[in-house]
Amino acid sequence: MYAGISTNIVSPKNEWELFLQIIEYGFKNIELYNSTTPIRTQDIPTLKEYTSKGFNFSIHTATNELFEGSNPINLADYYKFKSEIFTAGEIGAKLLIFHLPRKIKLTKELAKEMLGLSQSAKSKGVQLVLENNSKESFDDFDGLLDFLNDAELKYCLDLGHLNVETKGDIERQKEIISLLGTRIVQSHLHSNNGLSDQHKSLAKRQLALVDLLPKGTRLIAESPKLSNALKSVKLIEDYFSK
Repeated sequence: MYAGISTNIVSPKNEWELFLQIIEYGFKNIELYNSTTPIRTQDIPTLKEYTSKGFNFSIHTATNELFEGSNPINLADYYKFKSEIFTAGEIGAKLLIFHLPRKIKLTKELAKEMLGLSQSAKSKGVQLVLENNSKESFDDFDGLLDFLNDAELKYCLDLGHLNVETKGDIERQKEIISLLGTRIVQSHLHSNNGLSDQHKSLAKRQLALVDLLPKGTRLIAESPKLSNALKSVKLIEDYFSK
């Protein structure tokens, strides 16, 4: 398959029943959303076994406030994030996706804090990957690029978030992809009306954006509704199979 899927799915099934259902659909490229499918210590051997069978996992952090509030670090989320780095290394997940608070300033001090985490992750074979998640994501583009370089981070370009951030301006979206370039290693696939983050299935017009992503970008359908995620995957499969 050209595209994988996130476990960020609302389902009547319990977390790992959902995981097994995703496998039954034939997916081997899976993002483990650590909020909806939390990885417990007892799950690590099973996930390691799947990795040995050719499954390609990434982890999406369950943290929300890594750097927020009056202190530079939210210690509860900081240690949770550190444990996710450890877990990713243990199961062979190469990417750990995270958000920063929406209005946070990407300072040199913050980059230094992130660099420590980034280097710790790399020592375990894990790359930290920042995801766009707000209208402010691209307000200071030079500052963003400096931050990514200084903190040794890669980027997850969420196409649904990008559509809201640019108010549906497809040409601006193309420009952002060009400017980010090979820093992009993963992309979340979903769509919306340009006003709110609806996580609908990928729209046909967004295929022009997928075409511009760097070769080898990991494509992950991300919709809380499983049918929407599967529609996104089918659109990608049909497009690239032509």
